[in-house]
Amino acid sequence: MENFVVYIVDKNDTIQYVNSAWEDFAKNNGAAGLNADWVIGKSIWPFIQGPEMQQLYRHCFENVRCSKKGVQIPCRCDSPNHRRFINLEILPLDASGLEIRCLLIKEEERSEVPVFSNEIRRDKQSFGMCSVCNRVHISSVGWVEVEEAVGRLNMLSDYWLPSLTPTVCEDCHQVLERPAEIK
Repeated sequence: MENFVVYIVDKNDTIQYVNSAWEDFAKNNGAAGLNADWVIGKSIWPFIQGPEMQQLYRHCFENVRCSKKGVQIPCRCDSPNHRRFINLEILPLDASGLEIRCLLIKEEERSEVPVFSNEIRRDKQSFGMCSVCNRVHISSVGWVEVEEAVGRLNMLSDYWLPSLTPTVCEDCHQVLERPAEIK
């Protein structure tokens, strides 16, 4: 198994290739339907949650295409039982294509945090969750780690969990506006 997820998009942001690690990751995270046969030929945008995150990705894609220099963005890709710290690399290819790599930097086990489960019923109540760092916004406190949000909001006391609306916190917005170049 390859140790990082790779996918390639063409100049129109249509997925042209995914490696075997993409499929392994999808299977291991309850999204087995996102296999190569299904995603290749589709636009990348439905797979990036939230209009704010899509706008920031578009900005990064445009910058990489224009500068012909790759960028690196630290982010999180958590599951109910794991904290995953990754570096997202966006690299220029010929004909304005892009290669996107998700390199696992560190993985930590944790007690299950059900808010990351796709199988949990959701309430109409909603909180913003940063799509980059996975922190949750609590209006009275600000941005906090998801485990702290679960405790502060007593999220697990009800049968239904609140919905998490994808957004981007101020810190991550700044990082995405000016991602680090890959030397």
